[in-house]
Amino acid sequence: MLKEFNTQFSNFLLSMSDAIDIASPQIASHQMRTAFIAWKIAVAAGLPENAVEKIFLAVLN
Repeated sequence: MLKEFNTQFSNFLLSMSDAIDIASPQIASHQMRTAFIAWKIAVAAGLPENAVEKIFLAVLN
């Protein structure tokens, strides 16, 4: 059940990011690019998978 919630929450955040891209074309995909950079840094730092996921989602928000 928690995994399903996390999936739904992740999809919600991605949808919100897409909506922001539509509303502000000047900064299109900024949140997604920043989230992927944060994800790569977290992986390189050797953080546990659940921490990497939380960081990715926090940056999207």
